[in-house]
Amino acid sequence: MSRPEDTVHDDSSEEFVCSDCGKEVDKGDDFCPHCGAILTEGIFCDKHRHVEASGVCVVCGVPCCDDCGSIADGMFLCNQHADYEIFEGMVKVYGTHTEADAELAKSRLEDAGMHPALLHLRRSKDRGHIEYEPCGDGENFDTSEIKVMVPCEEVDSAENILRIPAANS
Repeated sequence: MSRPEDTVHDDSSEEFVCSDCGKEVDKGDDFCPHCGAILTEGIFCDKHRHVEASGVCVVCGVPCCDDCGSIADGMFLCNQHADYEIFEGMVKVYGTHTEADAELAKSRLEDAGMHPALLHLRRSKDRGHIEYEPCGDGENFDTSEIKVMVPCEEVDSAENILRIPAANS
């Protein structure tokens, strides 16, 4: 992770860019919401309040030291969220092999005002590279898990909604 003084910005346009991931951040942000890099000084670990944070978890927004979190695939994650499946700012909150189950979960999240997407693994010629693509109507998903994914900031709410049994089920 870079230090706060390394944050790059363009004074002429007032556009601020994170030096770690290169994505745009707001001028007043304490951390980059895309990668978790800390952009200001004086951010301390939530658990070890005397230790400066190394990053902020992009899923829950909790600042963590090196003992409480780490970087995975260019994003800082707390230990609780370290194993979450994340792709382009979206986090898997549910997986299934049946389209009806995926659509039901997506519908429940949309009804709650969230922004879910259905993705499935695309077979890549480069076996070391994982790629996802949106699920289209009429596709056959027999061999691929359908992933219900939401933006990082919606994960906790989405998990709570999906834990509660759907009405009329």
